[in-house]
Amino acid sequence: MTLFIFKRQISWTNTKLIRREEKKIEKTILYIEECIEKERETNNNLLSLKTYFGEGDKLYNVHMNLVKMSYLLKNMRINEKKWVSIYHQISLLHPLDEKMFKMSKTLCNYGQKYACKDIKVGSEQNCMTNNELNLPYSEIQRSVCKEYNLLNLQLCYSFVLKICIHSLLNYLPMYTICDYLSILRGCQRFFNFFFQLHNRRYIKKLNFIYLYSISHNFRENVKMLKNVDGILKWEKKTNWCYQYEEIYNLKYHQTFVLKVDLMVRVLGSIKYDALGCENAPSRDDNFAKLVTFFCAKTKMGIIDEQSVLNFLNFCENRIGNGKTKSNNYIYISIISIMYYSRIVHNELVSHFVKAFRRMQDCVQLSKKDIFLSGLKLLTLVRSSDSVHIYNYCKWYILKNSLMENRENMVYVLKFFFVSCIIGIFDIYMGRLYINFLKKNQRANWKSSFVYKTYYTLLGWDIIINTFIKDLNDERRNNLQMVFLNFYDKTVHSIHSHDMYSEAYTILHGNNHPNWYAEINALMMFYREKIREGTKNNIEENNYYNQRTIFHILKKFYSKHHIMYEYVTKEQITLDILIQFCKKNIYKNIAIEFNGRTHYNLLIQKESSFEHVHYYRMVETYNTKYKKWLLSNLPLSLIYIPYYHWNTLNYAQQVNYITNSIENAQ
Repeated sequence: MTLFIFKRQISWTNTKLIRREEKKIEKTILYIEECIEKERETNNNLLSLKTYFGEGDKLYNVHMNLVKMSYLLKNMRINEKKWVSIYHQISLLHPLDEKMFKMSKTLCNYGQKYACKDIKVGSEQNCMTNNELNLPYSEIQRSVCKEYNLLNLQLCYSFVLKICIHSLLNYLPMYTICDYLSILRGCQRFFNFFFQLHNRRYIKKLNFIYLYSISHNFRENVKMLKNVDGILKWEKKTNWCYQYEEIYNLKYHQTFVLKVDLMVRVLGSIKYDALGCENAPSRDDNFAKLVTFFCAKTKMGIIDEQSVLNFLNFCENRIGNGKTKSNNYIYISIISIMYYSRIVHNELVSHFVKAFRRMQDCVQLSKKDIFLSGLKLLTLVRSSDSVHIYNYCKWYILKNSLMENRENMVYVLKFFFVSCIIGIFDIYMGRLYINFLKKNQRANWKSSFVYKTYYTLLGWDIIINTFIKDLNDERRNNLQMVFLNFYDKTVHSIHSHDMYSEAYTILHGNNHPNWYAEINALMMFYREKIREGTKNNIEENNYYNQRTIFHILKKFYSKHHIMYEYVTKEQITLDILIQFCKKNIYKNIAIEFNGRTHYNLLIQKESSFEHVHYYRMVETYNTKYKKWLLSNLPLSLIYIPYYHWNTLNYAQQVNYITNSIENAQ
């Protein structure tokens, strides 16, 4: 797919692309005509339009054939099952864009070049009627173009898809799980195309879309546009804090919106009880396909919370009750679903923690896949369950000598960042990490890994200065591991009494001051690297909720210095910083708005009742880690959770802000 997108930019491939698309459209039209022929009695008033094969201008042929397809789809009456097959074929089409090809003169200005005859849409029969039966095919199709507003390729593709999706939605309750899976595969195919097209290095990575199926919908979420003042305005108050700000400026956004709407409706129509009643081979196969779809969808960031909740409850019912065979590929995919969706099922996580030892011995799985799944699982589990998973990931790093191989640097950086945000500081691994960074200072990493490396070093620096340096020489030299509780800042440590332990060798005598100095030097190096990277690339966060808070502060605290998107000298970004000055005494108050991705939605099953679940929002380890870093700065901190803020009207929001600031002072 990536190669296909790349080829679209290369002029010498244009002819091949058009010819390939032309064949797919011809094949789809042929299938539609076969469906019509089998149900001729209900389709006897349809016009006979020409299919253009090969001759003449190929881009013109594609357009005219799409016009014919649009007309047939709009006016034909066929069996509901046939719409699924038609949708499958239409989903294989890849929209061509006239702007990327040399436009032929015959393709432009249909309305000016050709006079449209008296052809109209009959309101009673809901089909095209031709008052002059001897009209040429081309003139009929041009008139259809004007009647349905199909004057360019993009409009044709959108019209075809819209008609097909509308027909699918009409028959949705009548379809089986296999039909639903076929429809979802068509959605997935376009999502792959769309995200690969727009997630380029020169385009800012798309954020998460959180879809709610209760009182708001996706279209309300994305219709968030900037006015002349650069302040975001919404049609009405909604519950979102993460969205595609400029999705309506992206190519193929109309198709994307249609596909997302279809996906949400299909997922909401799946009856999981019926899926559990199928025969074993079919049930397991369909279950695996659903897992694959949810994994790919959530990884892209398209998250329909209600459907993910329902699916995870179904997974827990099947896996927890032993209704499906143990499948490590399925386990890894479900871990990814929870990791990317920020929706965590407590019982599933507990099951996977127990199954992780068995996964380690699975010869079918690559050790790298187990390692990466282990890192994801570490961010989902309680700290008490994390040690043996951490030890496996540590073993994988050491066993495969990843620190010696520059090709595997990404895995090393991920491991140390995850170990920091969950509060595990391993002295021996920390020393190896410092040596690794010293050897790779000139490596050209992505900016995200530069940030992760810096924040990892910052965490180590705080642990050294607030805990390790306060230990006496004996305990410091025998220190092996430090476990940090982010909530109450309590620290637990493991010491070795072996004179020849690795930790003793590393930290004995005058060795540890040099090690601390090396951490500090590396931290300064990556801090400067971040400053250089952001110097000419300043991006402002224009999310609605944070802007609302900012303008409330400007209104009620105008005498004080208020800074939006303030960056501390430690290179930690604050949503808003207010500097109060009373009697020459300065006080800094930071306000952080914690949106949806700052939390995991935790599902817990009631032990006494099988079908009763509790839902609550818990902070992610990333959020806990950032709060811990900020707690070591000379700031008063106010955290505003989105799920509380969005329940307030404007007057209540003002009171909430002013009361919080008064308490912080």
